[in-house]
Amino acid sequence: KGLETAVFLPSKSPINLPFVNLRNHRKILVVDGQKAVFGGMNIAQEDLLKSKPKHPVQDVTFLVEGPVVEQMARVFEEDWIFTGKKPFVPAAYPHSQKLPGNIPARIIPDGPDSDYGKLQLMLCGALNCAQQSVSIVTPYFLPEEDVLNALELASLRGVNVEIILPAKSNIFGMDWAMQANFARLLKRGIKIYRTPAPFDHSKLMVADNAWVFAGSANWDVRSLKLNFECNIECFSKTLAEQVLKIIHAKKAAAQPETFGTHANTPWLKQLRNRAFKLLTPYY
Repeated sequence: KGLETAVFLPSKSPINLPFVNLRNHRKILVVDGQKAVFGGMNIAQEDLLKSKPKHPVQDVTFLVEGPVVEQMARVFEEDWIFTGKKPFVPAAYPHSQKLPGNIPARIIPDGPDSDYGKLQLMLCGALNCAQQSVSIVTPYFLPEEDVLNALELASLRGVNVEIILPAKSNIFGMDWAMQANFARLLKRGIKIYRTPAPFDHSKLMVADNAWVFAGSANWDVRSLKLNFECNIECFSKTLAEQVLKIIHAKKAAAQPETFGTHANTPWLKQLRNRAFKLLTPYY
């Protein structure tokens, strides 16, 4: 009671088309302007694994403190005002005491507005700068050609590139669409792993054991071109080590994809996979 809500860009169509829209896909919770829960996790019954939901979803999210929380709060406030709501006492406010934290970090908002394309540029930039390793965890992997090229070029330079995906998607046709890119990536030496249930909704990236990128964005056209998203980048070997422990645990339970399996895909299945790939923006 008394909880104020707002709807971001509600559909005006009489027909419910949940995938044909400019969606606010950000996940931000700010408490007293001092702490934030930030990442890619939804607030939904299926994320409560201890309650044994019918369709369980595992995820990784972060408890954040320090000056970067103010950046998160500003993104939320801008979204709130955009919905037509009146400004309120901001979640971000000046602090008299020194704020905690010693990790350089910043928030990268993205959306089909003035922030258009920032996350895709960040991904390509990180891939182009990587010298040793790149580890990626994402539930949906359908990037455009420039991101695919950056992944291939990194691998050709000798960078160890690993991509961890769920064995079975929670969206019809997504597995077929993702498989359309597997053969070309595996041929270039990129490693792809598929994790067992519960469905893994985590969105993580670590480069060269020092750079961490996390947030709401998936590696697909919808997230990188149409959705309003928000990610955080951090420079910390300590944090990267902690995140890599999570990634390595996922990889240990996963099954690797092989080039031979996808190089010999029957042409009818190739046609099916590429047809579903064409639907990428509407997933």
